[in-house]
Amino acid sequence: MMNLQTSSDPGPNGTLSLLALDDDILSLITLLLLVRERSHNRVSISLVCKRLRAISLTFLFRVVRWPREGRIEFYPRGLWKYMRHLYYLQVQWRSHHLRSLETLSDVLPHLQNLTTFSYSDQKFGPTLKFIESLTRSPLANFELSTTFFSHKALTYFTKFSGIQRLIVKQQGVALAIAPESKQSLSLQCAANLIFACYETLSHIELPGEFFSFQAFVSRHVKMSALKTLILHSYPPLNAQEHPIWKISPTFPVLSKLEILYKLRVTGAHPSRYALMPTDLPPGQKELCIFPPLLDTLSIANPMMEDRIFLHLPPFLTNLNLDFIPEWENMLSSKDILAYHKPERMRSFLNHMKWKAHGSLPNLKVLCIKMGWCATPDIIMCIGRLFPDLAYLEFQGLRYVDRTEEPHPDMDGSVSSLASLQSLQTLKLAVELPEDPYEYSAAAERDVGSVEQAASKWAEALALQLPQLRLLAFERRPHIGRSLGPRVLLGHSDWTWFDINKGIAQKQVPLPDGPLEWDLIQKRRAEAETRYRHHLQNMENR
Repeated sequence: MMNLQTSSDPGPNGTLSLLALDDDILSLITLLLLVRERSHNRVSISLVCKRLRAISLTFLFRVVRWPREGRIEFYPRGLWKYMRHLYYLQVQWRSHHLRSLETLSDVLPHLQNLTTFSYSDQKFGPTLKFIESLTRSPLANFELSTTFFSHKALTYFTKFSGIQRLIVKQQGVALAIAPESKQSLSLQCAANLIFACYETLSHIELPGEFFSFQAFVSRHVKMSALKTLILHSYPPLNAQEHPIWKISPTFPVLSKLEILYKLRVTGAHPSRYALMPTDLPPGQKELCIFPPLLDTLSIANPMMEDRIFLHLPPFLTNLNLDFIPEWENMLSSKDILAYHKPERMRSFLNHMKWKAHGSLPNLKVLCIKMGWCATPDIIMCIGRLFPDLAYLEFQGLRYVDRTEEPHPDMDGSVSSLASLQSLQTLKLAVELPEDPYEYSAAAERDVGSVEQAASKWAEALALQLPQLRLLAFERRPHIGRSLGPRVLLGHSDWTWFDINKGIAQKQVPLPDGPLEWDLIQKRRAEAETRYRHHLQNMENR
């Protein structure tokens, strides 16, 4: 480790010593040293002097994960004041679990600076004493798994207060197969926790099965601080009886809504959740009332017949549609992919255009994840619907084979995209033609390869879209149109281009892992040099 000059007096030749710096600069330097040094040197930094000890311990014990390696003894009391985020880890044996909770129950009330607590145990639930101690902690962020909802602690969840960010992760089997009495108690536990902090909660992530619509309808409580609501896993029990749009007035300042439900597949028949069903009860108003500040809407496994697409929020700027978020569900039924074939996707977009009540929102960001390539017809429909898009993304090339799809139409796609004159970032899923001998040839060869096709597309798009700055093509390495190695499921592979003044230049892939600042600067300087040389060559011509 480097030698530190700790005197506050100026050094030789008028140099400034380390401890003569103010707290902000010294904290930044200490943080950089802690990141770069090995673990034993990190402790050595805290032994230099009292001032460096206080600063380094703040960084070293700001985030604590406990218990580690079967040790259930907690940290010394002198370190408690530095702890801000505490993550409780899963232990292997129940006896260790109970002992660690007993220890933590005594410690939690004394962690006065604690703001975040995470309970990630997947096997064992909490004790009543432990839950009671948490209610007396000044938590702002609370992360837990569904195993935390102990039915014996039903009333304890009403004692929480001040939580601003609540994240609940699904663990174990779906709640739908549990007995009805346990379903009711689990819903009540989650509802008690939410309504205990309804005045302060600004962010909620919750499995849909634990979101009690009946509780919101019956209590008539307005969550005046809630800005983000994310519902995931499986949809609520009896979901069609309680569509979420009915309780939207409960969230007056909601700006981000994500409905990321999985498909419920019974036999070979998948059922999708509708935010606004087509079969409303008699006398029910059709007008959907949205929070006035809602600007981001994300839906997984959307139902194309959902009337929400005919009543989109007027101030919506971001729309994300994920038609195939679960790979295993795709394999369980053939009609998962057939549900949103390009022909039906085109019909869906046209229906939205001609049947939407009132004016469509002025979208700036649109992302569609599907199992098919983007076609000129689909792109043209999107341009008619949302002509002012600044960000457009298609995904889906990594799924199944492409035997049912035609070869890509570059001229048609470029012509369709030309109507989006405000587009700044474009990500396309298109099956680019490949050279079947590419992998046996030299690594530098790109004639007839995906790289050459991508460059050709990029050059054409750069000339047609004056505002375009970033362009990417989703690709998968293989030989031919349906053979060869595939990318990992769930991970997309993109080829990026920088667009500047109508000129497309492929980005140099950066290595994985953290980058040194000088490497970033070097890459940036190289890119600027190449661009200047390109301009000089164009002028010489």
